[in-house]
Parts: sequence; structure tokens; C-alpha cells
Amino acid sequence: NISHCVQEISVLRADLDQATFPTDKVYTCATKPASLHPAYTGWPQIAGVNLPSPNTSNCGMGSSYTDEVVYECPGSYYVIRTWKIFDFCPAGGGSPTSKEQVQFINVSDLPPSITIPTDNYVADSNYYLVPIDANYQGQCVASASLPTAIVEDACNNVMEVTVLTPTGATTNGGVLPAPGLTLGFYTITYTAIDSCGGVTNLTINIKVVDLTPPGAICDEFTQVSLTNGATLINAETFDDGS
Repeated sequence: NISHCVQEISVLRADLDQATFPTDKVYTCATKPASLHPAYTGWPQIAGVNLPSPNTSNCGMGSSYTDEVVYECPGSYYVIRTWKIFDFCPAGGGSPTSKEQVQFINVSDLPPSITIPTDNYVADSNYYLVPIDANYQGQCVASASLPTAIVEDACNNVMEVTVLTPTGATTNGGVLPAPGLTLGFYTITYTAIDSCGGVTNLTINIKVVDLTPPGAICDEFTQVSLTNGATLINAETFDDGS
């Protein structure tokens, strides 16, 4: 037995009304692709097929675009991409036709990052040790430098870093403002601001401690008289400023 079947395949010409434009895109300065070329951000398509780029056409159809870049700040900007798709030979005949649409591509800023080195950090208790190094009105105080933060920004420049302490503000890596901190626990807040106005805060705990053992200072030579082979000498006799 023999059976025959005829299949007719019609190739129809596309129409601009079938075209879809690329969607708006949002990136950060750290996640944007290597290029904002349409190969990365999308071409107009018909039935999932890219419309050709400028200077080429497919059945008289193609696309072109122009870009306008608007900066909000050094690390944040918009690309306003105006697409035009054209058909020089419309299926219904007549003059060439075209359509336009704007695609917005936004590259946004990221705030700076703050990290603190682990020097003098007690992980189990989540605090940094800050030793006393001065005396204020008879009290031992810490007045030296606080831990220096590592401040980085993936998008632009860090404009300012301040460190807020219980005795006032200081700079990154700066010394504690007078009169310093006595023995005990405190919180310190680091604030970084970049050139786009991005702000990052990081608060750490510190413990002001006395790491210097006491030292005895005695008279090198002391002469005493014995009575019946013995004598009584007070400790103050040997003290030379301990």
C-alpha cells in the first residue's frame, strides 16, 4: 500500500508590529556587563530573532540606535538608548515604515565597604583590645590610635571617613579625643561617605585594658642599724617612686 501526503510550508514576511524591543536594564557598577553594547543588553527581535544591526538588513528590515548618557554622579548613570526599527518593503506595499522606542539602562552606585583588620580582636567576645597609654587627672586612660579601617569603593572615590567615639569624633586611624577612655567597654562607629553620597556605617566594640604589669622601684642602697641583731624597717623606706 502506498499513501501520499502533501505538506505546504509558507514563508511569510514579518511585519514591524510583530517586533519586540529590548527591556530596560538595571545594573550596579559591580554587576554591569563588560560592555553595554546590544549584544549584552538586547536587540529588537521578531519571533526571537535579532533584527540586524545598522548597515545590514533582512528582507528590507533592520534596526539602529543612538545613546545619550546622563550622569547622576561619578559611579551612577543612565544610558537613554533610542531604538528605531525600519521596514523598507512593507508586506502590504507602500512607503517604508519605522517604529521607535526608548530603552533605559541604569548603572547605579554602590556604597563603600568598611572592614577592620583582626589585630587585637578577641573573636569569642567580639571586641577589640585598646590598651591604656596615658594618665588623666589620676586615672589611667587610652588616648592612642583606634583600629584603622580599610575603606573601599567599587564605583567611585571615598570622600570622607569619620570615627565617632564616646569622647567625640576623630579620623580613621586617628587618636582618641581628650580626655581618652578609662578602663571598660565602649562602642565605636565608623562612617564612610563616597562621592555619590553613599553612606556606610560600621560599629565595633572595644575594651580598654591595662596590659602593663606593675613595676617596683626601690632604693638601690639602704643602711640601717641593728639593735640586738634585729631592726624594723617600713616598706616606704625602700620605695623610690613605685
